[in-house]
Order: sequence, then structure tokens, then C-alpha cells
Amino acid sequence: MLEDIKKKIKDNTNCELSIDELIELNKLSYEELVEIFGKKHVARTPEEITIDTICYVGYLYIYKKLPTYNLKYIFGDLNYSFNKLYNIENLCFVSGKFLFGNVKDLLDLSEMFDNEEYMTYTIGQNPLLLKYAPEKIKKDRKIVLEAVKKYGLLLEYASEKLKNDRKVVFEAVKENCMALKYASEKLKNDKEIVLEAVKKRGCTLEYASEELRGDKEVVIEVVKKHGLAVQYVSKKLKKDKKFLWELAKINVLSLQYSAKDLLENREDALELVKQYGGILEYASKELRNDREIVLEAVKDDGGLLKYASDELKKDRNFILDAVKEHGYALKYASKELKNDREIVFEAVKNYGGSLEYASKELRNDREIVFEAVKNDSGSLEYVSDELKKNKEFMLEMIKLNYQTIYYFPKELIKDKNFMLEAIKLDEDILKTITHSMMLDRIRNSTKPLAYLVDYLENDKEFVMNLVKQDGKLLRYVLGNLKYDKEVVLVAIKQDRNVIEYVPEELKNDIEFMKEFVNQKKMN
Repeated sequence: MLEDIKKKIKDNTNCELSIDELIELNKLSYEELVEIFGKKHVARTPEEITIDTICYVGYLYIYKKLPTYNLKYIFGDLNYSFNKLYNIENLCFVSGKFLFGNVKDLLDLSEMFDNEEYMTYTIGQNPLLLKYAPEKIKKDRKIVLEAVKKYGLLLEYASEKLKNDRKVVFEAVKENCMALKYASEKLKNDKEIVLEAVKKRGCTLEYASEELRGDKEVVIEVVKKHGLAVQYVSKKLKKDKKFLWELAKINVLSLQYSAKDLLENREDALELVKQYGGILEYASKELRNDREIVLEAVKDDGGLLKYASDELKKDRNFILDAVKEHGYALKYASKELKNDREIVFEAVKNYGGSLEYASKELRNDREIVFEAVKNDSGSLEYVSDELKKNKEFMLEMIKLNYQTIYYFPKELIKDKNFMLEAIKLDEDILKTITHSMMLDRIRNSTKPLAYLVDYLENDKEFVMNLVKQDGKLLRYVLGNLKYDKEVVLVAIKQDRNVIEYVPEELKNDIEFMKEFVNQKKMN
């Protein structure tokens, strides 16, 4: 049969082949196919397959009736069935689907691109192909309109005439507001089109005409949802302080770009800072030294003390008021005031994490540390090494909040007797670290708590002492130790109700259950 096919092709390279004949051809080697058809139309490996080859083969098959002899080389790595590909619609779709991106090793596709029927169908299947289409296709209103309805940004590749077509541009912007960037200057001044874009994404105001960027109705509509878009308003509007003040009331975020223009007098500054403390960054040197204005900003965000004058940062009474409003402000207080006990105490009382910014001396102050940890267990991370090594003090931290265990030093976690004492104070230590969401994270980390996980999995002596202390803690034992008969029986001896935590495997063990019953009788 193969010889008959070869003869058929040799007599007429444009001949049509049956599926059986195509399948037979696909059995041939690369060299045999090249001998029959020439190297240009045969891909030996997936690496040799180009996007254009795929498209070219589809075109040849559909419009030139050339046999698709190299389908197994071209499509073999794309998980497409050969029989499914032997279908005009599927071939067209696959052809168009892969024709985008960087085009390399371009075959002579001019004939294919000139075929309007093929290009119309293929772009319909994959609009992204419009990028590579010839100019006459990019001028075709019907093709471009359908393309931008699916991918608005394809307006970039439309002809200049179509970029000025109101229907085409409106559909593009409707699909993707950023398409406004590629509209003609005339349509960038079309209020309806611009409003369609800016309602979805305020930054598209950048592409609108100067006239519309100065249109108060348009700007107000944008700022309602996108305060930061005020940066794109016209130069004329940026000078209209009354209007900028109106925008600030509509959306406080607009102040990020209009604050400098609105902070010329104290009354306005005070009113604005109450709405958006962040404008302190743009205030004058004089206003940043104003106690009332700065304190209003700090109420919004303690970190805004950063923009206060050096004079205020050294003012004890002012800093005391500031940290009472927001403890984080301690970070930007002067070095001397970070060592002021009353100021630091008030700061950690408001925000425990501000302990990080206290002086070394005060991070060793038990009362201050206690207040910080009471507010935020994570603040234990910033406690002095001296206190962290104090077992008595650290056990007090467990009583205060068991989650402080995450910040205990390695030396204490490795101390098994200390850990038994800590667990005795609050068994939630085990509950939290053996939770499914935390266990693997801790086990695979370099954190000190990984030692405790290891004890629960592999240290029989530790586990025996644990269940002697409280039989119910058997439920937190990990790995093979939770199936260890000796461990389980010790737990049951301490608390008979522990049977509910015994693995089913042991409950089904006759010998084990006999021991359990005997132990129960003895008790």
C-alpha cells in the first residue's frame, strides 16, 4: 500500500489522501518523508516545529488540499488526536491558536495571509492572530470589531481609521478599559467612551483628552472610586483648590496627590489631617512642628511621627501623648525618650510590639515586658536575653499567654524538664503545635519548637513523663509512640478516660485490651 501512495504523490503532489493513506504515511521515518516531500515541509522533532509551520500545514490542507503527511511530527507533542485533526474546523482552530508570540523561521505565508476566508475564520477562532495579520485584514471593520469584543487591547493593531471608529473603540474599551490608550485623539475626547473606561479603572484618565481631564463631572465620577486618579486631572483643575477640597471630601485618598496644594494654611491642614493623617508628609516645616496637627496624624498612624519635626520628637510631654494614641510612635521618638520608663510603659500598653524600639535597659524591665506581652505575645521576641534565660520568668510568660512559646529560646525548648513544667501550666502549647496546619511547618523548620515536635515523635522517656503527668496528653503524642503499648498503658493508669484517645489498632489488639482490663481492675 505504501508504494502505491508514494506513486500517487509522485504523480500529483496536490492529490487528496484518505485517512488510511495518511495513517500509513505517518509510519514513515523522517528521512523517508523528506525523500518524498522535501525537507521544507517535515519537522523531525518538537523543537523543529514552529508556530508558522502549524498554521501553514492547516492552510495547505484546507485550501490547497495538500496531504497533511507530517501531522504526527507537528501535532504529536500537543496531545491532539490524529483523527480529530483530520477535520477542517479543528485544523483551522489549531492553526490560529498557536500563531502568536515571537515568530521565528517564517515560512512563506503571504499566500495564506492573502486568503481572506482563511484569515477571517482563524482570527475568529483566535483574535490574537490579528497582531500578525496583513494591513488589509487590520482595516476590515467586521474582523477587527469581533476581535476587540474578545480582547479589547487588540485595538492597538487596528488600522488608524478603525481606531477612530466609535463603535469599534467603544466595544474595545467596554471589554478592557485600558484600550482607551489606543483610541484616536478624537475619541479620547468622547465623554461617553472615557466615562466607560474610567469607571472601571481610574488610571485610564491618563489617556483621556486634556479637555476631559479638566471636566469636573468626569473627574468627580472617577474619584468616587479611584481617589489616586486625581494625579491625572488637568493642570487647570490642579490649581482649583476649592475643587480639590471637594474631591478630598469625596475620597480621602485623593489627598495623596493634592495635599501640597491644600496645605497652605493651618485651618485647612488640621481639617485634612483629621481625614487622612498621611498628608503630614507633604506639610510645610512649620506645620510639621505643630503639636495639634502632628498628634492628629499620629492618631491615624503612629508611624507618621516620622514626619514630625526633630523638636517634637524630643518633646517629652508631646511624645507621651503620642504613644498613648499609638504605641508605634515610639519608633520615631528621640533616643533619650526611648529610655524613658513612663513613655515606654504607655507605648507597650497601647501596642505591645513597640517594645522593639525601647532601650536595651527597658527591654529587661519585668513590669514593662509583662505589659507588652499581655498586649501582644509576639513582643516576647524583643525581650532581653537575660530575661529569656530566666526559667521562672519565662514560665510566668506561659501563664500569661501560651503562644509566647513560639518565641522561647532554643536552650529552654531543649530543656525537657522545663518543657514538662511549661506544658503542665498550659496544655494548649501541645494543642497548637500538633495542629495539622502547624505541625509540618514546625517540623520542617529550624525554629526551636522543632525540638518539641521531635520529643513527641521520638523521645519515649519524655512522652512517658508527659502522660504520667496527665494521661489525656496522650492525644498529642506523635508517630509510632502513640501506638506504644507501654506509653498508652501508663496514660490509662493516670486517667482511665484516656481510652478514647487510644488508636483503633490497639483497641483491636486482644492482648492489649486484656492488660487494659486488668489495669482497670487493679485501680
